[in-house]
Amino acid sequence: MTTLKQIDGAIAKFATSAAALNQQCHTVAMMIFRHAAPKLAGSDCEGTGDCTRAVKLVRAMPASFRRTMMIDWFAKNSPIRIKLGDSGDKCQYDPKYSKLTAEEKLNCWNLENANSERFYDLADKTPEEKIFNLAAMIKFVEGLGKRIEKSIEKGEIPSDDMETALALDAKLKALRVTPIKPKNPTPITTFDDLEEGAVELKAA
Repeated sequence: MTTLKQIDGAIAKFATSAAALNQQCHTVAMMIFRHAAPKLAGSDCEGTGDCTRAVKLVRAMPASFRRTMMIDWFAKNSPIRIKLGDSGDKCQYDPKYSKLTAEEKLNCWNLENANSERFYDLADKTPEEKIFNLAAMIKFVEGLGKRIEKSIEKGEIPSDDMETALALDAKLKALRVTPIKPKNPTPITTFDDLEEGAVELKAA
């Protein structure tokens, strides 16, 4: 029988290369799957019902889109539900699972698909959503002046561009970005929805 200590040891031994890491994550996920799944769900399934290490595995993974895909992989192939949160993580069975018949519960565990369609296969099939990050853009603009100053100090700015660089540096230093709370509670999705702007730019 697979012990929790063995699973913990496997989690601790993650490799650093992406391909090896993906495969090790899948191997550990299958260990957790078989440890928890009913014995009749498939070969080597142990029927302990213990899925607690699933959330530990997810937390051990790099914070990325693939972490989300691992959560989706468990949800697709089993009744295991994982939710990460700042106030605490949750790892439990779908609330509906306890009300199912023994046969229906068994059908919730798809060992064959879990083993063949790995979590990173889901990641490759699902394009990562591009989210506009205004805070990151503001931080970039605020740091641009410092980068220009350093380039000037290191003599990296050509003499012909020096006057322009100094003028741009002065304007960036004078720029202040103050977030504005929208007056309209309706979510802003386009520029047409923007009444007064998401941020206010002021020159000092």
